Amino acid sequence: SGPIDRKHVVFTENDYHDLTHRTFHWGLSEIVNELRHSTVLFIGLSMSDPSLRRLLDASQNSKIPPHWQLQKRHQVRDHEQQAAMADITTRANRWGQILSSPEQKNQPQLAEALHAALQQADTYDSELFESMGVKTIWLDSHDDIPALLDRIPAKPRKRK
Repeated sequence: SGPIDRKHVVFTENDYHDLTHRTFHWGLSEIVNELRHSTVLFIGLSMSDPSLRRLLDASQNSKIPPHWQLQKRHQVRDHEQQAAMADITTRANRWGQILSSPEQKNQPQLAEALHAALQQADTYDSELFESMGVKTIWLDSHDDIPALLDRIPAKPRKRK
């Protein structure tokens, strides 16, 4: 209750970077403590921030369940896929003529290869995040987040 001193709140990316560059800042201690003793749900993060990754690494604790993140699946929009496949076909035809190799993959084969690459990217990210103690819940759309959050039962938090 009462007014909050601005220097104790992180609002911007610069505030966060200032915080993570201070080795013994109380905020970092609190973050590590929560990561060590609680299960955290990450929403809207790429998980590529090196400071967050260091904190996750420093806080790994096999006595608690893993953390979780909501991540949108790797996707290519239809028009992007069509443009990429047209570009690949054009390049393949040009190189086929140069190399006297007329055999080209057809559109369904290209679409299958693209789909396989996207699935591989999801698998790679899942394994990478899991090595940091974070399991992934994959979403097809960010619009799925509210319904998913509504399904999480409320649990009273223990006060220290």
